[in-house]
Amino acid sequence: MHMYQYQTNLGIFVVCSVALTFWSCQQGASEDVNSAPLNVIYIMADDHAYQAVSAYGSDLAELAPTPNIDRIATNGARMDQVYCTNSICGPSRSSILTGQFSHVNGFYKNVDGGDFNGELLTFPKVFQQNGYETAVIGKWHLGTTPTGFDYSKVLINWGGQGTYFNPQFCVNGVDTLVEETRHSTKVIEDDCIEWLSEKRDADKPFMLLYQFKAPHRDWRPDSMYHELFQDIEFPTPANFDDDYDGRIAASENMMEIENHLNRRDMKQVPPPGLTRRDSMRWLAYGDKGQFWTPHDSLQGRDLKNWKYQTYIK
Repeated sequence: MHMYQYQTNLGIFVVCSVALTFWSCQQGASEDVNSAPLNVIYIMADDHAYQAVSAYGSDLAELAPTPNIDRIATNGARMDQVYCTNSICGPSRSSILTGQFSHVNGFYKNVDGGDFNGELLTFPKVFQQNGYETAVIGKWHLGTTPTGFDYSKVLINWGGQGTYFNPQFCVNGVDTLVEETRHSTKVIEDDCIEWLSEKRDADKPFMLLYQFKAPHRDWRPDSMYHELFQDIEFPTPANFDDDYDGRIAASENMMEIENHLNRRDMKQVPPPGLTRRDSMRWLAYGDKGQFWTPHDSLQGRDLKNWKYQTYIK
C-alpha cells in the first residue's frame, strides 16, 4: 500500500474471523475431547471495513449481508473494541505476527521505515514449536520469505500486493507463475481447501493463515459480481461530508472520494493480468456495456456521490 493511507475505521485491515475447530471428530469415546489440540484457521481480509460485515449492523447489513461471517460471530465472539496501532499494510501485519508495537519490532513504515525481521518470534512459530503443522496462503506483503510455516504460498508481484487476476506466487520460497486467469480470491480459496484436504499431515493439529488480497484498492471484483449491486443505491456514511477540520494529519492524506478516486478506481482501465477475452469483458463492465463515466454536468457533491456509488459497487 502507498504511504498515503487508505484507512478504514478500524485501520488498514480487519481480521474477518478466527475459527477454532476440534482436531478430530473421530476421537475414541473414552478420550477426553476437550484435551485435544484445537485447529486454527485465521482469516484476514485487507482493507475490510467493519461496516461491510453485517454482524455489526451497519446500514450495509441488509444490502450486502455476510451470513457466514455472521454465523461465526453468533456462535463465537464478536469483537466490538478493536484498534490498530499502525494502520498501514506491512507494519500492521508485523505487529499481529509478533504481538509487538512497530517501534519494538522495527517495521513502522512500508517504505524507508525498517524491515520485517523474520527471525523474530511470531505466533505461528509458537504453534509450530508445540507440534502444529502451520501454513500461510495468500497475501504476505512483508518483503521476506515467510518463516515459522511448514507450507507457504504467498503473493509476490506488485511489490507483494499481488494482482487481482492471474496472480503470481512464491511457494515455499520458490517463485512460480500461476498460469490461469482466475480471480485471486478464488485462487487463494481453492489453495487453502487443497492444503487442508490433501497436503497437510492429517495426524497433526494445524494452524492456517488464510489471507486475501481483497478488498484492497483498486477493488477489482470477479466478473460474476459485476452486476450484483447494479440497481442498488447505497446509503452514504455519516462522515461522507467530513471536512477534517482540526485534524491536520487526516486532512493531508490522499483519501478523499471527490478528489482522489481515479480512473482505475472507477473501473475505466482494465486491471493487469487479464486475457484478451476478459479485457473485452472488463471494458464492457457497466450499464448496457458502457463505461461507468460521470455525466459532464456532475460537479461537487453530485460528482462525489457518483464516485462513491461506483466504487462501492
